[in-house]
Amino acid sequence: MTLFIVGILFIQCIQLAFILINLRYFKAPDAKEAGTDAVPCLISILIPARNEEKTITSCIDSIFQQDVTPLEVIVLNDHSEDATELVVTELAKRYDRLKVIQGQTLPKGWLGKSYACQQLADAACGLYYD
Repeated sequence: MTLFIVGILFIQCIQLAFILINLRYFKAPDAKEAGTDAVPCLISILIPARNEEKTITSCIDSIFQQDVTPLEVIVLNDHSEDATELVVTELAKRYDRLKVIQGQTLPKGWLGKSYACQQLADAACGLYYD
């Protein structure tokens, strides 16, 4: 039993060492690393939207009620067949940090949602995105 406890303590010491090393050497990137002299966009929220006219307004409104800034929100209209594009375009007039992009034609070998997410990631300026 004593050997088991010593083993557990040893593993916890190793975990603590990794935490301390990470805190010491891995810092968040600063604005100069982002490649711009302007205030960097730290967080990008990326939304692939296809036929979301009923839910997209509450989604975007809730995002802009957050405390995190600077912030960009990019919505990709993925060939919606409803009024999603119109709704998001109107929301972009209300929120200056909301950008709307149109989805490109799906290339051979790609799946729809994956390609939409790739297009969003390519358009993002944030150091972190979700």
